[in-house]
Amino acid sequence: MKINFEEIRKGIQQGPSKRKSISSQDFDQLLKKEIAEDTEKTSPQQVPLSQIELANIEAAMRLEEKQNISPNQEKIMKGIEANLDNWEKYSQQLTQNNLKTCFNTLENILNEVSQMELQIKANGENPPNKQVSSLVKELKIMAMAEKARILRGDYS
Repeated sequence: MKINFEEIRKGIQQGPSKRKSISSQDFDQLLKKEIAEDTEKTSPQQVPLSQIELANIEAAMRLEEKQNISPNQEKIMKGIEANLDNWEKYSQQLTQNNLKTCFNTLENILNEVSQMELQIKANGENPPNKQVSSLVKELKIMAMAEKARILRGDYS
């Protein structure tokens, strides 16, 4: 595309464009209208459920959860949840630069992971347990890596 200087000069000589100016109030109204139309398009149609329907759905979900999880697996899952709480505690201790308490928390985490590994071995290797087992292995790897970092002096 070539630039034609004569057309540019004509545009400059004609002055500002004769475009209609929009006031800020008009712009606000236009913006609100566009936002309202957009939210109407994106919001899903919700059908209100009665309390009885909600109770039935919740009861069915709880029943399904109980059927799929053995008591031993439930115990392991609670252990994982407690372990993750200890990881939260560990991260807070790191921000306080108290390495001794961080190290003690990591030792607790490693002990909990070892106990969970024993529970998993006692439970056997059924398919849902493999996922839990891999999660416990990842927790152990993270704890051992953090312990190595503390001993190496990365956080001092």
